[in-house]
Amino acid sequence: MATANEKFTEAMIKRRSYIQLLVRKIQIDMLAGLDSTHREIKGMLHDEIPKLSTGLNTKTASGRFASIGKQYKFIRKPVYEKAELEYTKAMAKFAEDEAKFVESALQRSIPFDVALAQASEVGIKNLTAFAGYDGKTISQWFTNVSVPDYSRIEGTVRTAISQGLNIDQTINQVIGTKYARTGKYTGAVQTSRTATEALVRTVTNGVANGANQEFAKANSDIISHEVYTAVLDGRTSQICASLDGKVFKVGEGAMPPLHPNCRSMRIAVIDGAETVGTRPTVGGKNFREQGKKDYVNRRKAKGDTEKEAQGKWNNLSNSSKNGYVNRARREFGEDVIGTAPANTTYNQFLKKQSVEFQNDVLGVTNAKKYRAGEMTLDKFTDKLGKPLNLTELRAKYPEVYD
Repeated sequence: MATANEKFTEAMIKRRSYIQLLVRKIQIDMLAGLDSTHREIKGMLHDEIPKLSTGLNTKTASGRFASIGKQYKFIRKPVYEKAELEYTKAMAKFAEDEAKFVESALQRSIPFDVALAQASEVGIKNLTAFAGYDGKTISQWFTNVSVPDYSRIEGTVRTAISQGLNIDQTINQVIGTKYARTGKYTGAVQTSRTATEALVRTVTNGVANGANQEFAKANSDIISHEVYTAVLDGRTSQICASLDGKVFKVGEGAMPPLHPNCRSMRIAVIDGAETVGTRPTVGGKNFREQGKKDYVNRRKAKGDTEKEAQGKWNNLSNSSKNGYVNRARREFGEDVIGTAPANTTYNQFLKKQSVEFQNDVLGVTNAKKYRAGEMTLDKFTDKLGKPLNLTELRAKYPEVYD
């Protein structure tokens, strides 16, 4: 039978799978908002580029380039502002939900009622108000994406004009075409799209880890430590791979995300002895009776009769009796609660899941390839962690899909 820690670890890793699906949904929505500005940007460039027919180093040309940058910002800024507002609200709700999920998952994993403390309300709210992910708050993340995007356009247009490119060629440098195989644009706008994807993946994982940490702090009396758990595939960073399996006290040590696009998490480990506590019974288990039974059995193994053993138990001091009772309590905790599972990697976890779950995470066709051993987990994503669609996979691995 799986121990409470094994059940809890599996629940948390499974939760991470669904968080990655949430990440992709948010990324798609944000990118759609940015992409919706392309038509207006093209129209603006068609109007402004002909006005740059004079020399590039004149005061007039400099003003024209600056005007293009300002107009580009005017078009894009409302999209970023709306995305930041909606995302921050979504993360505030996500933080609350995540803390509640951890509490529920832990309670379901322990086969008896335990009074769990709720995560700090202030701590949860601070995850979106003040917390930094890879050193930056949510607002700073959006600033670091939007501001370079605004300035990048002017330089791109200036370079294109200086190279003698015409209007359509210059627009192609800015926007480019979107490849169906990769979902990426060939123009300069792809840089901000990639940065937006990194923002969502990094911050969402940071909020999830932050909510988990707030819950762990509130229940540090029964949570002995946390285990750093990385997604060990071909895209895992060296630092996360090196930390996988490392044990940290609650509130101490490396806390994901440690870098952009970080997917690692820390999973709490329940202390069996502390969870059972000093209660005389747990889930029908009477530790006083069990302690006495264990003592009697030990005496009988040494040759005492049942009656002699019972008599010796009755003559023990209370402190000696409590020693056997506490031993029974500890053994029960170790057996039922257990320790941190030895294998917590995502790949090992996914292999044990149902066909339906694997299909949900990888897609039906890809899941078949995965179960057949024809494709390893890291092959289903690009270097930035973005899932490859079936068309991309077929183009990349024709020997598997054709």
